[in-house]
Amino acid sequence: MAKQKNIPDTSKEKYLKSAFLSKVVINEIEGVLLHYNRDQKVELTEHLIKFFEELMEYAKTNDVLLLQQFTNREVELLKKYRSAYKPYEARKFFSLFDFKNVLLDKNYFTEEKFNALPGVEKTLSEQDVTTFCNHMDNVLHEKLYSIYLEEDVPDATSVAPLKEENDKDMTEARRLLAIHYLFKATLGTDYRSRTDTSVYARFAHLLLGKKITKLQDSSIYKKYKKLPNYNKGKQLIQDLQYIKPFFEALDMQNAVDMIEKEIETETKELNP
Repeated sequence: MAKQKNIPDTSKEKYLKSAFLSKVVINEIEGVLLHYNRDQKVELTEHLIKFFEELMEYAKTNDVLLLQQFTNREVELLKKYRSAYKPYEARKFFSLFDFKNVLLDKNYFTEEKFNALPGVEKTLSEQDVTTFCNHMDNVLHEKLYSIYLEEDVPDATSVAPLKEENDKDMTEARRLLAIHYLFKATLGTDYRSRTDTSVYARFAHLLLGKKITKLQDSSIYKKYKKLPNYNKGKQLIQDLQYIKPFFEALDMQNAVDMIEKEIETETKELNP
């Protein structure tokens, strides 16, 4: 009997590409929506549902008018949201239209491996995009349904300030997490490299505007000693997703990389 050749399972490879992209982009969307009130979440989710419809059609037709339609809606969102648009804009969802480079941009391939591949293997196929977009459509419609069930917030139609929701979402743990990565990314310092954690805790008190009485009783000091793992599991992932767009808006890629690595580590621990 002739020995059977090992034939590459291309259908599985295509599935893996679309599944990988779905996981990454869903994570990005979840992180973005944390910054908005209910009405804004509805608007942005509906905008993204339309976007994935256009993306799938673009893969079939290569019609540049679809790009223009998406860009026009993005401009209208910018005019409406103004500074509140930043967390959404930082994700650069329009880059998904670039089927030739999106797998590299989203770290499916390392740059070395990507450069060594033939062009056809670097690019998303029409089937890849269709599978990806269909999955995103299902996820976003489910997300939209859950958003409608959220409790309403006062003055939800007020877009620019977002003051009440931001104050509520910017917990002490999240602010300390942001300070932790700010120190690490800009100064290369880590409280674990020093024996005196109080130096960092005192500075955190300054940045947060909280008076120091007895440091040993300080909630800031107690949290800081455990960073970045004061919270764990899903809560830590949500905290990391919340602070990441702020570093992205400042082009602090070093901090973004650290945060993404911690999200990946925590996700693996949740799903061994």
